[in-house]
Amino acid sequence: PNPKFRFKWNCPAHVTLSDNFEVDWKCTAEVNAGHAYFDCQELDPEVGYKFCQEMFNSQSTMDCKAGRPDKKDGKGNKGDKRDERKEDKKEKREKESKKAGKREDTKDDKPSGKKEDKKIGKQDVKEEKKDMKKDKKKDKSLDGRSSDKQDNQEKAGKGNQRDELVAKAEKEQTKQSSSEQELPIPAPAPLTRATRFFVLKSDESNMEASCSCPKALWAVSMEAQKTLITAFGEGRVILMFSPSGTGKLKGFMKMLSLPGIKASLSWSFPQDPQDLGQFFAVEWYCVADVTPEHTNPWNHDRPVAACGELQELPDDLGNVLCQYMWENGEAVRVGSKGQAGEDGNRSHADAAFNPTASSAEDATTNRADTPAAAAGATAAAVPSESSPGLDARYFVIKAPEDNVLISQKRGVWATHKRSQPALLNARQDRDVILLFSALGTDKFQGFAVMKSVPDPQYQAPWKCSKRIAQSLGDCFQVQWEALCSIKSAETNPWNSDKPVWRSRDCQAVAPEVGSRLCALMKDAAAHPS
Repeated sequence: PNPKFRFKWNCPAHVTLSDNFEVDWKCTAEVNAGHAYFDCQELDPEVGYKFCQEMFNSQSTMDCKAGRPDKKDGKGNKGDKRDERKEDKKEKREKESKKAGKREDTKDDKPSGKKEDKKIGKQDVKEEKKDMKKDKKKDKSLDGRSSDKQDNQEKAGKGNQRDELVAKAEKEQTKQSSSEQELPIPAPAPLTRATRFFVLKSDESNMEASCSCPKALWAVSMEAQKTLITAFGEGRVILMFSPSGTGKLKGFMKMLSLPGIKASLSWSFPQDPQDLGQFFAVEWYCVADVTPEHTNPWNHDRPVAACGELQELPDDLGNVLCQYMWENGEAVRVGSKGQAGEDGNRSHADAAFNPTASSAEDATTNRADTPAAAAGATAAAVPSESSPGLDARYFVIKAPEDNVLISQKRGVWATHKRSQPALLNARQDRDVILLFSALGTDKFQGFAVMKSVPDPQYQAPWKCSKRIAQSLGDCFQVQWEALCSIKSAETNPWNSDKPVWRSRDCQAVAPEVGSRLCALMKDAAAHPS
């Protein structure tokens, strides 16, 4: 978006639009989407690719202007006939005006004698009859010519229509043959991916500080933090560490949480300390010392390690580099506080690595990353003795109070289809805690744990309109841990420090804030006033 691009859009006065931005139109067409979509609603890559193919294949019929009748002519070439009729009318008017002029002249030149008057009258009648006969003959000849012209034009119109049909058939044949020979249109880059890969440039001492923590942490600048937050909301994030000033890769890790953890670490940051973002949890997969010869097409084909603080890699290149470090490095055992275990010195060339696995132990098992697999591995229940910790993911649920009561009775819940991917992605790694706050109130009615993936076999009589019911996804099981009705002044740093209850549906909450809220709700449920 750029304020330089100015254009007046037709929209209501209360609608506020962002700055305009340039676009490159590939085709214009009209196809049946088969579903009602919201503005800026994200599509599955396969669905979007299918729509692009349909629009591209139908654009020739939409843009074709040949064979369309003229607005003035109607059908065929009636415009020429109308022009001829206008000319005939003009000629008749001129003849009538000439005859009227002759009659006036004859009246003025009439002699006084009666006999001469009779003779002149007879001669006038004869001349008028002759003129009438001549006019009739001319009209017949003109009608004949016009009819011949009409016949010729109709024949020419039929011939043109045949030529146009033949030309259309030839174009369709050429299109079919070209579509069979040519490659399909490249699909637009999907907005969401299961795993995204980034190269991190930082001081080598930060790697030692990260591995020395009981739970490995990392921090980047505020600008890079925004990129990681959006990527983490879309799926898994793999970070490859490269020391500053070198072209080497020292290992890779997985991002486990959003920034928001407070820790006192001696972190080396060359820029202004105020520009350093908050710490987030990571899990190291392996430590290596390799110098890759690969180039990054997303960075002008430069070497992979020759980049700024944060540079994204394509999926295929990220998988190749992870496999390369996994085969030539030392594995980091889970639970070893970031250090290699007893078997850390052995090479893992014989083990296949899957960077999309949920943990380093699952990295060698090639576990399927599907909702069905997530359904098989049910998340552990939150212990009733204590509140959930920082390892869980917290989301605020905004819904009518009647539906919250229905969920408490039936043990199920359903969210908007657009919000389901965020919950499923979070549930693949850890427990998902849902903090319920009824619409129109500043209170919390309790919290529950997400226990299954959405399944159509779970049903509930939700109280909502038909439009909202159509936009809801399938229900999933939840386990209510606390039922209460309390107020809280807690603010959410992940939502511009607004009060937690003042959130949109499925708004992510910082783990520290969510854990404190769960403790308050458990205390209120155990000691009702």
